[in-house]
Amino acid sequence: MSVEVNVGDQSYLVQVADELDDFYDALHRFGTLLLVCIPVLLLCAAAGGYWMSRRALAPVDQITQTARSISVQNLSSRLVVPQTRDELQRLSETLNSMLERLDAAFKKMSSSLRTLRTNYAPRWP
Repeated sequence: MSVEVNVGDQSYLVQVADELDDFYDALHRFGTLLLVCIPVLLLCAAAGGYWMSRRALAPVDQITQTARSISVQNLSSRLVVPQTRDELQRLSETLNSMLERLDAAFKKMSSSLRTLRTNYAPRWP
């Protein structure tokens, strides 16, 4: 490093020098640390993200499995409504409401079909 210093009417050039070996050693160690830490941190972040997403989507998976198990034979079954006050609660309540309407429609159709069979069954002599 060179600096010109004026003292009175005289001008002096002051030069300072030092070895940079320690600086380059520290820089090399820091580079090695980054090469080791970045992949480890990326793996930890990926594992943490996977764990959090699985945990966050577990209620969706439970709703999906329960909804798939409901058929014509068990339309009276309902989904468990999580009390989370979020989209999952609204989704469960909406699906349960739809299942109630479907169940009522199937019961009405079944009742109408029985009435038709009873009233319009062929009568054999």
